[in-house]
Amino acid sequence: MKTTFLKALNFRAKTFRSITVEGEELEFSEGFTDLHTITYQDILIGKGFKISETKKAIEIVHSIRV
Repeated sequence: MKTTFLKALNFRAKTFRSITVEGEELEFSEGFTDLHTITYQDILIGKGFKISETKKAIEIVHSIRV
């Protein structure tokens, strides 16, 4: 098993998230749950992303899913 996965088990993490890019594992389990809450709070107070800032990301996801 990957070392970071074992660390997550030791911390009793609710979720484990990692991605391997060019042979290097990046683990980002901590803080991920609150990210959505913080993002939604920012949107509600007018500090969300603009459509022009998100257009490229939406196009990329769309091309992957089609």
